Amino acid sequence: MNIKTFIFTTIVALFTVHLSIAKHATVSGNDVSDKNVGYGCVIDAGSSGSRIYVYQWPKRNFKSLPIPITEVYKSPVINKKIKPGISAFVDNPTGAGPSLNPLLTAAKAAIPAAVDLKTVPIYLGATAGMRVLAPEKSNLIFDSIRSTLKSSGFHFKDKWARIISGEEEGTYGWIAANYLKNTLNTGDSEKTYGALDLGGASTQISFTPIESILANMFPVHISSKVDYQIYTHSFLYYGVNEAISRFNEKLIADGKTNKNVPNPCYPKGYNDNGFHGTSDWNTCLSKTLDLFDFNASCYYSDQNAQRRCSFNGIYQPSIQDGKKFIGMSAFYYTWSFLKLATGVNSDNLDTLLNEAKSVCKKTFAEQKETNPSYNQQNQCFNVAYVYHLLYSGYHMDETDTPIEIYSDILGSEVTWSLGAMMVEANNLSFTYEQNPLYEVLFYITLCVCVACLIGGLVSFRWLTKKRQPGERNVRGNNLKTSLISENDAKSDDGNNV
Repeated sequence: MNIKTFIFTTIVALFTVHLSIAKHATVSGNDVSDKNVGYGCVIDAGSSGSRIYVYQWPKRNFKSLPIPITEVYKSPVINKKIKPGISAFVDNPTGAGPSLNPLLTAAKAAIPAAVDLKTVPIYLGATAGMRVLAPEKSNLIFDSIRSTLKSSGFHFKDKWARIISGEEEGTYGWIAANYLKNTLNTGDSEKTYGALDLGGASTQISFTPIESILANMFPVHISSKVDYQIYTHSFLYYGVNEAISRFNEKLIADGKTNKNVPNPCYPKGYNDNGFHGTSDWNTCLSKTLDLFDFNASCYYSDQNAQRRCSFNGIYQPSIQDGKKFIGMSAFYYTWSFLKLATGVNSDNLDTLLNEAKSVCKKTFAEQKETNPSYNQQNQCFNVAYVYHLLYSGYHMDETDTPIEIYSDILGSEVTWSLGAMMVEANNLSFTYEQNPLYEVLFYITLCVCVACLIGGLVSFRWLTKKRQPGERNVRGNNLKTSLISENDAKSDDGNNV
């Protein structure tokens, strides 16, 4: 390599380094907090009520690229619920927004006064209770909600209040479950848990299968390690409240009356809304199975393979051996009603059935005394429903059920709102703090470039002066003389012969 090539290569390399540093150093944005942490709010607008969560995360200032994942603190600052849900304002849509004011007041009280609320984002995700409404009705409700949130003082955009899809709800729940179990950042899909959520109006199943996902695939990308493709499906009208409503409608249709209708799932001694309970567990279990359609057409991997379907003709990839699921929400209430073990060593479906045989033959008074629960009359229906959903619907083993039931994991509630906050927090702007070494390297680079440039010019000038004007001609004459002399010598030799 000659001197000019060396100089040119050195200058290009140093400028490339400098430009790379300069590019990284200019990445910036507004942090969400003037303190050491950022804040954000998520309102879970469910079918039975609305709940606000205020989350925190480390200040999004980074000194290296690519930036790492921002980990939201697992326990919210507050968790407050009000009733009814926003879908209850279908006949009074203008009242939906103001109904959220108690939640907003509680959130403001939980955030330090030094934090500017205009830097605190607030999101509202409505779930199945709003999905069942006609668009023209839900739009009016959201007009009121967006108006309230805009004037709340929080950082808000219209698109941050909306009905989230069932697949989003399932995916956010999957993110939350794996984040709390410390399996989200592994980058290994086989180590992740599946997630099962059972609400009032819908239910979701989400997991990473080992086979290709033919339908209902949802990509999850938060960082280089949090990059998964998950199967997720949401069954609208298959939450416990909607399911029991359909169950009661079927009982009325079968009995051809809406008065004094026997309900095998209600406890004996409970009478309400035209139904009277009979505490008939076996009939309850058999009749709840009718809520699922297992005869609908379904995907086949080939003509001789097992049907890959859950129920109602919905495709579901097979669940590989060893894949565990986190059951949350109404799954937890069902296990708790029967006083079953939860957590890592959760009781299986076989134990659930055996305990239900004993509990669900009791009268209403006896159940209240020994198995107290919210919505006492519905609990045996929920037990039968959950059994069929997991065993017949999702094809889970009865004696080795791959499920862990949680209300919270190490004090942190398992809820889709945490997963949503993880996604949104990592989409917020951030500040890149330039390392002081970059400034030193900049001046070193500048000095080296200038020195190389000057050295190159001096070297070029010196080489030019060193070369004499007649040097090339002299060399040419010498070459010519040498050739002539050689020819002359040959001629002389010839003459001698």
